[in-house]
Amino acid sequence: MKIAALNHHDEMKLGSFNCPPNWPQPPVGWQPPAGWQPDPAWGPAPAGWQFNNSELDQTTVPPLVGYSTGDVYQPTTASRLHPDAPDAHGGLPEEPTGATAAAIKKPRASKWLAWTLPTVALLVVATLFGIYAFGMAPPVTTAPAPVPTPTPTPTRPPLPTPGGSPTPGTVTGGLSPDKTYSEYKGTGNADVTIVKLKAGPNLITLNYRGTGTFKAAQLNAEEENTRTLVNVTGGNHTGKYLLDLWQEDGESKAIRIKSSGGAWNFKIQHLTDVRDISDVKTYEGRGDDVLYYPFNVGTEFLVRHPSDGPFSISLLSDGNYDTLLSDEKEEFLTYHISLKSRTFVVIKSDGAWSMNPK
Repeated sequence: MKIAALNHHDEMKLGSFNCPPNWPQPPVGWQPPAGWQPDPAWGPAPAGWQFNNSELDQTTVPPLVGYSTGDVYQPTTASRLHPDAPDAHGGLPEEPTGATAAAIKKPRASKWLAWTLPTVALLVVATLFGIYAFGMAPPVTTAPAPVPTPTPTPTRPPLPTPGGSPTPGTVTGGLSPDKTYSEYKGTGNADVTIVKLKAGPNLITLNYRGTGTFKAAQLNAEEENTRTLVNVTGGNHTGKYLLDLWQEDGESKAIRIKSSGGAWNFKIQHLTDVRDISDVKTYEGRGDDVLYYPFNVGTEFLVRHPSDGPFSISLLSDGNYDTLLSDEKEEFLTYHISLKSRTFVVIKSDGAWSMNPK
């Protein structure tokens, strides 16, 4: 339908009015009344514009209340879009009622939906993005920090054995620099080659620190045991003995030591290092010992041994070796001996003893 076709004063039978896009939009269902003309300020409709959406709808539409029906279209649509705007007569438009009011309110609902739906859609998109970004995004994996390799604790080197004690299983020793004695140290079992200071008898002092058994014996050049010097059980031991008291088996070349594993040492000296019994009145000692009486006049001695362990006394004089007591076990033993010439007194005891000249 062309714009000129609207220039009549008779009632028109039209379909839905199709308003040009550059004109103000009328209320839903509005139909131009007879003699209606658009406002020239709106400008012409686009060329070839169809004002009637459907030629098949030929329903007679009466003029709507609240809209001008004069020669110039004064749509009161503005009063619907802007409820506070005055109408063409300077006052507020009348509030429509009934079907007309319902028809007028439809554009308001459409406009609300036009704003609400995009807003809701935007909120949904933002919510989904937030869930993904902060809740559903795959966790960031961090490579585990390398475990540092522990630094090994430095071990302290073993301290040297106090007193220069030999390592177990070894033997050390030999002749002293001044050649006045020879001394040897070791542990466990060993055959110790010795250096004697002179041919014939020598003084030997044996010490053992440990537990169990300790045994020492003389060995000749053929490694034969010519005499057992000591054979004790029970731990620590100290004693003095005459080495090579007998000469018929030859000179000793070694000392055979057998022990339960403790440390031992021995020292070989001249007979002149034997303790004299000439300058004191009482001679006391403990364990095995050797004494020397240097006179050629007779002297009586009272020997006491307070314990009940084995006790022996032997005398070596002028090449003769006499045993006076052998392994006596009498408690509080007392015994008288008479020394008439230079004599070595050899004592074997498991405890304390004393000699008093009479």
